[in-house]
Amino acid sequence: MATDISLDPSADRLPTGIEVLDERLDGGLRAGSIVLLSAAPSSQSEVFLAELTRVRPTAYLTTQRTAAAVERSLSHLGVDLDGCTVLTVDDADPMPINRAYEHVQDLAEGSTVIVDPMNPLERVDAAQLWAFLNGVQAQLAETGSLAYLHGLTGRDVPANRDVTAYLADVVFELSTDLQGEFIENRLYVPKVRGGEPVPEVIKLELTDNVVIDTSRDIA
Repeated sequence: MATDISLDPSADRLPTGIEVLDERLDGGLRAGSIVLLSAAPSSQSEVFLAELTRVRPTAYLTTQRTAAAVERSLSHLGVDLDGCTVLTVDDADPMPINRAYEHVQDLAEGSTVIVDPMNPLERVDAAQLWAFLNGVQAQLAETGSLAYLHGLTGRDVPANRDVTAYLADVVFELSTDLQGEFIENRLYVPKVRGGEPVPEVIKLELTDNVVIDTSRDIA
């Protein structure tokens, strides 16, 4: 059975690297946590993911874009690729979930792992997805690391997304909407296992980094 370090009140907190979010999470996330980032394909979720790579060594598992394309995007956003290794998990592989797990098993101490997107790995049998997520959680607990699983929403959400959401210790929901002449990005944190969810919506500005959006606040 996987060790659920997220329930240990003495577990160290690791910063996400997004200051406004860390403030609302009492300094960050508990080491060993799996985080589901739910976002539409048309959102700026890639900017959000890039920000998460800046605070500790990162294994970035890309399941649909090429490693070269991801590296170019991260470089354009100012990410130091010396601290971020981009690894390809080919979704044409009969069992891409096994390849992803091999990469997670090589995770260094105190790292971040990103799966972008999670969707191809959720199209396996539910029992295989349960086993994968429990194995990832055990590896995160052993290495004191964090995992962010980028779950694309939209027209073709895998049937097993509920499995990922249930196993995740934390859920981030990124919403992008057009409000009049402005695009608004809102982050919701409805689930924090072993803790309190963030009660308020966080408005974010997503450009080449992630900051709180105060552009339309009334003084």
